[in-house]
Formats: sequence, structure tokens, C-alpha cells
Amino acid sequence: MKSHKIIAGLSAAALAASCLTFTAFAEETAEYNSFEPNAENVKILGRAKYINDDYLWFGQTCAGIEFKFNGSYAMIHISSDGNGMSDSSPTRYRIFLDGELQSYDLVGNKTFTHGIYTDDGEHTFRLEKVSENENGTMRITEITTDAESIAPTADQSHKIEFVGDSITCGYGVDGEYGKDTFSTKNEDGSKTYAYKAASILNSDYSFLSFSGCGVYSGYPDGGKRNTTLTMEQYYDKLGMSWYSDYQWDHQMKDEEWDFEQYTPELVVVNLGTNDNSYYSLAKDVENKDEIKDNFVESYVSLLKKIRSCNPDAEILCTYGIMGDNFKDLVQKAADNYTTETGDDKINVFIFPVQDEAADGVAVDWHPSDLTHSKDAILLAQKINELYGWELDESKYPDIDPKEPDDSSSDTDSESSSDTDSSSVADSSSVADSSSQADSSSSSSSSSTASSSTASTTSTTSKSVATTTTASTADNSPATGAGGAVAAVSLIALAAVVVSKKSRK
Repeated sequence: MKSHKIIAGLSAAALAASCLTFTAFAEETAEYNSFEPNAENVKILGRAKYINDDYLWFGQTCAGIEFKFNGSYAMIHISSDGNGMSDSSPTRYRIFLDGELQSYDLVGNKTFTHGIYTDDGEHTFRLEKVSENENGTMRITEITTDAESIAPTADQSHKIEFVGDSITCGYGVDGEYGKDTFSTKNEDGSKTYAYKAASILNSDYSFLSFSGCGVYSGYPDGGKRNTTLTMEQYYDKLGMSWYSDYQWDHQMKDEEWDFEQYTPELVVVNLGTNDNSYYSLAKDVENKDEIKDNFVESYVSLLKKIRSCNPDAEILCTYGIMGDNFKDLVQKAADNYTTETGDDKINVFIFPVQDEAADGVAVDWHPSDLTHSKDAILLAQKINELYGWELDESKYPDIDPKEPDDSSSDTDSESSSDTDSSSVADSSSVADSSSQADSSSSSSSSSTASSSTASTTSTTSKSVATTTTASTADNSPATGAGGAVAAVSLIALAAVVVSKKSRK
């Protein structure tokens, strides 16, 4: 732990410009302590790795940290890779204090801090990165607070790992089909069936999901098989991002994942949608039936990989939200796996195909928030049925179905799946895989996301993001009233180091 003091003084001009109100600590000199973002101090959410006793690196959907402190403020020091601070698809994250949303922001700078100022007492701080791994990663380098210590929050009743594609990432969930194009500004993993099901089951979670990802093939590039986006090669890695300027020779896919760090009781696999797209659009094979055979074989191989890394976990293979053409193949893969290995700790659950008329659809025909909510309940109920996990019905998401459009004709599962596989699916992620870096974000951002990216604060606390190193792009996230000058105000509160001790 490092011990510091800050001279908490704001210029009148800065206060007037920002319209920010700070608690009484701003009137006097205050001490604060610095802590490392490691497992001794914080609960690590999802796949994140503390590297070289220096930083906690994470990129996966809904990965982050949570910790308890007894004090009046806490601040995290963050850095972003180049892709995560792009103008069109920046990293999206949110911060909670004591379970209440304080901030819903977009990364706009290379390095920055985000502070919570509140009443003195016991509090819980939580950060979640809600955009996906492919489009950016984050590093937490330090946590500062006036508390004498910080501590990880307690584990939930269960542990689940979700392995999936763009559906599990929350691709486009805050956008509108036919109106918006994909951007991380309209992506939110906390609105997915996976996140919501984990909540209903009082379970911790870990995501491993990538838009465009498949089992035998990712979403096809020009009708050709996409081997870059197949899950098995990344399953035992920290993650995969298209671009990182932290170190050109150091990518997430080069970092081994330690399965002792998070040991799931259940692994939920939701893959096959992009394989179905390849089957429908393939131009590089004469006999398309070979694709189905290879899909089954590759799925069995993936299941063996999952089992080797998680010897005691149950495995639940799911599929069907964006089309169910491959449902029999998923079942066949599970059956073949059991036949080959004798492992019977595996089940299959087929989701109903999304109902566009009743529930709407999001960007690129991806599931809407309402569809995710319905499927979260279905998945949680299935897990309760199979494994006896208790359901917390108080955490069921609100479901307010839209009125069906009587002018719309019913669409059966087969035709819905055909629509998915032949046109959209994870199509916008193909550009990501072929062009990398910021070129993957060339599509325009969703207009619907702008309001949700503004910071939200409670009446008893204040959440402020502070720029410490400007990016080359002028794309600072909105932070509500006075957000444009919030950085100026916090710079006026800049810490003056008086003394240092070893950091905890």
C-alpha cells in the first residue's frame, strides 16, 4: 500500500463550469491509500489476469472487479488499448456503488481515472466492461481510496462460464434493426440472456465470447471458411482482441488462462449460428454436407477441450436463438462426445427462435433486450430442472412484450434460421476479422446509444471520469451535465504526493 495526501481544492471557475458538487472532504487535506488490483484486494469478475505485479488485464464481456471499502471515496486508474479508444467502437463500461449504477461510459482516452465520491461508510465498488473483447481491452493499474484497506466481495452461490458468439456478447442490443449499424456503443453484455440468467441463479459468471465465432467456421469471409474465429483455439487463453498497442508482440491470445483462478460448476456453450451461416453461404466446397460432418467433429473436439480444462463441470450445449437449423447437429455432437468418452455430464437445451413480431430484433437481426430477458428465464429454469440450482424469482428481468404486429405473417423456425444464415448473423464482425484495428469500426455508431452512455449519479454519490493522457481522437465520453469539463475539475483535485509506502 502507498500512503498519499491530496490537497483538495477547486478553483471557482472550474466548479462553476462543471456544475459538480463534491462532499466535505474537498474542503480539507485528505489522505488516501493505493492498492494493487489483485485477487487479495478485489474480486475479479470473469477472465482477467494480474500481470507482472503491475496491472489487471481484461477484455471479455462483463469482466471487471468488485471490492469493499470503508471510506468516502474510491478511484480506479485505467488504461485502454488503441482499439478500445476508437471513435466508432470504443470500450463501453459501467460502474456501480452499493448496487446502484453510477456511470455508464465510453473509453475516450489512453489513460484515465474514474472516481466515486460518497458518504463516509462501508461501500461496494464494481466495474464491468460491457463491450466485447474483440474491440478493445482494459487494464487497471491502481486503486486509490481513503480507506485503510479494501477487500474482495463474497462469492455467489454458484459459478457459470458462458462460451459463445455475438449473441452472448450482447451485440447490437441497444440498437434497432434496419436503422443502426453495429458499434460497441450499442453493445451491452449485461443485457444478455447469460448475464441475466446468472443473476437469477445467484451465480458468479465468466464469459468467453466473440462476435462471428463458430465451432468449425466463424462467419464466412466471402463464402470461405473462417478459421480465425473458431472457439477451440482460444478456449484456454485470456481472450482475443484484433488490435492492441500495449505491446505489439503481446496479445491476449498469447496469455494462457489459469483455470484454477475461476472453476465453473457449469459451462454453457452457445455456438453454431455462424457455422450455419457458413453452411448457407459457402462457396469453397462442392458438397455442403461435409460442413455438417466437420461441424459435429469439431464440436466434439471443443467439448473434449472444455472437459480437459474443467474436469468436474457440467456442460450444457445450447443453441437456437437466431435460428435452429443446426439443432440436430448440436445434439449429435453431444451424443457422439458421450459415446466416445463415456462422459455423461453433458446436456442439450434448444432455445426457441426469436420472435421478431412479438419481441423485436436488434442490430443485424440479433436478439432484442426482451428476447434476452425471456431466454434468461428459460435458461435459468432449465438449469434449475437439470441441476437443482435455486431460482431467485425476485431477479427475473421485467418482461413487457410489445404488441404483435397483426400485419406481419408468422415465421417458423426453419425460415427464421434461413434468414439468419443467409444474410446477417454476425456478418458485421467479418470486417473485424479481415481488417483489424480501427478499420473494424468503420460503420456508423448507433444513435440510440448516446443517451445511455451519459453518466448516471445517485443523490448520495458522485462518479467522475478524469482524463490523464489525451487520445489522438476527440471522442471523450459524455458524462452528463458538465461532462466536457469534468476533467478540468478533477485535475484541480490532482493528488500531490506527500509520502509513499509500498503498495498493498
